[in-house]
Amino acid sequence: MTYDPRQKIAHLRLREMTGVQVETVQPSDEVNVDLSPDGTLYVMGLVNPNAQLRACDDGALYLSTK
Repeated sequence: MTYDPRQKIAHLRLREMTGVQVETVQPSDEVNVDLSPDGTLYVMGLVNPNAQLRACDDGALYLSTK
């Protein structure tokens, strides 16, 4: 996981992207995901993650594989 404090964006890299073509999808204003054509998730980007994590669930981050 990396965090850019100037842009207030956290990136959670789940897989290496070497030679993989991905499409960035924005399911909400606060989340971007990089998906391969077969639907494999490579990177998840959180815009202003501090506010998102404090907004609910006592600051817990939950990822679902559904």
